[in-house]
Amino acid sequence: MDLRDYFAGQAINQLTAISAKGDLDRGDAGTPAEAIARQAYTLADAMLAERAKATGQEGGAL
Repeated sequence: MDLRDYFAGQAINQLTAISAKGDLDRGDAGTPAEAIARQAYTLADAMLAERAKATGQEGGAL
């Protein structure tokens, strides 16, 4: 597991709660689970980009 996977995993609980309320944008994802997974990795990518800006560290090693 790399840092991207870790960040995505941390986002799953909140995204699941948002989805249960019907507030998650499913976009082109077919199922709620696919939408949650896509959103989780989108958030993880954004977190890694901000981390790289702040620290100058790229990559996702734990």
